[in-house]
Amino acid sequence: MMTLDLLQVTLQYSNALFLAVMPQFSDYTKALDLPVSHPITPAEIRRFSVDQTAPMQCDLELTNGMVFWYAHGHVYLFDDKPHNYRNNQYSPTFPESFIGPLKMTKDEAVQLARKNVSALGYSVKQSLMDLEPEVILPPTDGTNTIPHYLFKWPSLSPWGTVEMEIDAERKTMVHLSLLSEVFDREPPKISVTPKWRHPRSEINPAYVQALMSFVLPQVSAFAEKLELPVKVPITTNDVLEYECKPGEFLTLRLTNDYFFNFGSYGYVEGFFTRKTYFIRGFGHTDLRFRRRGATVDDYVGEWRMNDEEMVAMARNAVHKLGRTPADFFADIPPYRVTKPVEMGKYVIPRSYIEWIKCPPRNNLAIAELKVEIDADKRCLRSFCWFNGTMPREWPKIEVAPYLKTNKPFMPQSLQEFRKSEKSSLVRPDVPPQP
Repeated sequence: MMTLDLLQVTLQYSNALFLAVMPQFSDYTKALDLPVSHPITPAEIRRFSVDQTAPMQCDLELTNGMVFWYAHGHVYLFDDKPHNYRNNQYSPTFPESFIGPLKMTKDEAVQLARKNVSALGYSVKQSLMDLEPEVILPPTDGTNTIPHYLFKWPSLSPWGTVEMEIDAERKTMVHLSLLSEVFDREPPKISVTPKWRHPRSEINPAYVQALMSFVLPQVSAFAEKLELPVKVPITTNDVLEYECKPGEFLTLRLTNDYFFNFGSYGYVEGFFTRKTYFIRGFGHTDLRFRRRGATVDDYVGEWRMNDEEMVAMARNAVHKLGRTPADFFADIPPYRVTKPVEMGKYVIPRSYIEWIKCPPRNNLAIAELKVEIDADKRCLRSFCWFNGTMPREWPKIEVAPYLKTNKPFMPQSLQEFRKSEKSSLVRPDVPPQP
């Protein structure tokens, strides 16, 4: 069973992280005009905790009860705990101080919510907060009112949300969560690199160089057959970064934000792009690494294809790659078709079509085909396939896959790789793409 590795939180790392993120915490409180000093003073800090599960993640608690959580380059969660109705409502000692007059209408509270997000530097449109939110109105008990509005907006991420609680008596925000990749920012650089308690070896650039000489021709053939907007043949100059675990996967991110995955079975398993809406089937790759910088305009459009046309496009993609839909049990109706939830004036014309075949009393699939169709642009946005007759062996590379190092396993940059790369890669004969 795989266990969760944790970071070694040293004093040096904790101090470096503290110094790097405190200006962001202070900017956050100043933008929202929260009742603290600007910048936050050491006397106002009750606790600073470092997250051990991932680098550059932490939380800060102030002496007035306010708590801030930081990850992915921004403050993604804020709670004014003493004044947060949602957190206190089930307490057996629910304070009577929550009862009071309602001094804001729902529309005024929504305007305050949008103003706060704008003050943090986020676009109201890109956060979808120009839509009408789901709202829980202030609860009442007889003549008593708890003057708190709870709002929830959808997100460009299928599972993300923006949630806010407004105290309509004090006319202030007491909770904000920005749970979506579209809010992510590049985290600040620090001088200390955190180490894992159980260090993983660093990938050998020479190994990746040899592996790419085998994989890139297959990726080129795959992209060309599907008529993707990718310049072929693909070379290392077209690769922005990669993520590799020898024997299991090599995921390539091209300069045009197309991602291709070469899997453990020795063939190209599929692709997705930054404009893919339903990113599934590539669980080993960091989701946030893909959608950062996405905008509403990347997804919205009109439904220009019906369900039958989209299913036909998915099947045609299989034909282009030299297989038949029957190989993936895709000659029958799809197992599941998923479309985005309705988002008011924003129409996201995407359809995620899945065919999955499992033997009786066994959840292990023997064939899968998963395709996302953009019905506005009439094109593929992702493609993932598997069939028991397709697997080949992982390429045999006569180079050690790992270096002896204590650095954590992370997505690799190609800078060092290119320094040692020859003017052109020697490409062995590659079996035809299945």
